Amino acid sequence: MQIPPIRLSRNNEFILVVDASNIRAGGGVTHLCQLLAAANPEESGFKQVVVLGGRLSLENLPSRNWLQKIHVPLLDKGLLFRFLWQQLILPRYVRINGADALFSPGGTRPYRVDAPSFVMSQNLLPFEQGEASRFGLLSRMRLKLRLLRLSQAHSMRRAYGLIFLTRYAKDQVLKLVARNTHRIAIIPHGVEERFFSRPRMASPVPTYSCHNPFRFL
Repeated sequence: MQIPPIRLSRNNEFILVVDASNIRAGGGVTHLCQLLAAANPEESGFKQVVVLGGRLSLENLPSRNWLQKIHVPLLDKGLLFRFLWQQLILPRYVRINGADALFSPGGTRPYRVDAPSFVMSQNLLPFEQGEASRFGLLSRMRLKLRLLRLSQAHSMRRAYGLIFLTRYAKDQVLKLVARNTHRIAIIPHGVEERFFSRPRMASPVPTYSCHNPFRFL
């Protein structure tokens, strides 16, 4: 597979590569979209951010002067193709294009990569052993969670830095993943402005009944 070159910035400043190979839909895509929409990488010395992903991962990302979106057709295929691309081809992207850092918001990174890598933990379910037992001893979902825990734990041990959404997630994961506590950050999700609204008037309690119940959202 031919590797297209990364478009370098004018002064060849730091380049950050974002691995979106295992982010395809749902909250992962929304988080990456909002993160890039709010980001100002130039404040940290990054003049170029390159996102590598499938079509569904890239189509909703914002357009910025510092952002380059590279569509990788293999990432539109099944899990095996995405895994092989991440482990075999992504490290070549990083090495050939001289990337300064790799960010893996999906929780896994290549086994070997020639740049400092940063992994984000967004899915706590693989590390909640009690929850996995709900799916049955020989279920497909339990096997999937087991494989995710192994791959993410391995990535977290080898990552230069880790990002967690909550202190609880950090504590739960580090019970199972032995690594030093240096270069670990807790960065909670924010709330989009579209969810903000003015407080509405509340009706007196006697006006509620079985036919007009309270509604808790």
